[in-house]
Amino acid sequence: MEFDTDTESWEESLKRPNSEPEKEPKRPKSEPELGSEQEPESKPKPRGSIWDEWYDEDPELSELSIYDDDDEPYIYMCEKYVYKNKLRLKLEAADNEHLERSRGLSEYDVLPRPPGTLLCGGTQPLPITDEDRPTLEQFSRLALDYYSEKNDNQAPTFELHEVVKCAYDVGIAAGHMFYITFQAKPKDKDPSDGPAALTTFQAQVWDGYDESREVIKCTIKI
Repeated sequence: MEFDTDTESWEESLKRPNSEPEKEPKRPKSEPELGSEQEPESKPKPRGSIWDEWYDEDPELSELSIYDDDDEPYIYMCEKYVYKNKLRLKLEAADNEHLERSRGLSEYDVLPRPPGTLLCGGTQPLPITDEDRPTLEQFSRLALDYYSEKNDNQAPTFELHEVVKCAYDVGIAAGHMFYITFQAKPKDKDPSDGPAALTTFQAQVWDGYDESREVIKCTIKI
């Protein structure tokens, strides 16, 4: 078998060196070139708090300025200083104002806490929703029965007219203590007789998670 002399044989093509050197494949931008110095990754901001310190050692106070404008309240305490960012200071001021306004108020008359409050536990107002109203009305009727028994049934017999407002203790593991203000009327009178026909009561009722319920006290509001 013969090949045309003007035509390169397949054997010769294999022996012929490549006229153009192979180009080195391009590296992804994220992959550093060999021998080049890679910039160190930026470290996340250190976090620390009263309860959870992630620092190996306490930072300088000036270093914590990175939290000044955070959208979360931040506090760091150590032996040398106490740092609070702007939002933390703002929320603390609102809470202090709330506590001052609440001074001297009973559990029945507590005020709503400011938005974003840092306060925990204690007594808070309970909005009376359509879902909660039947339960609060039941508690109020139990309180009226308690009131009647405590007065040896000598006082007028009352029936519930309306739940006015309610507050409850937050953070009790076994249940909730409710402070209910409600209006009642003697059974022999009609509310159309005027405001004097209605009597305002205040009742403290315990509602346990074990379904235990107890009226602690029920009195006429003075």
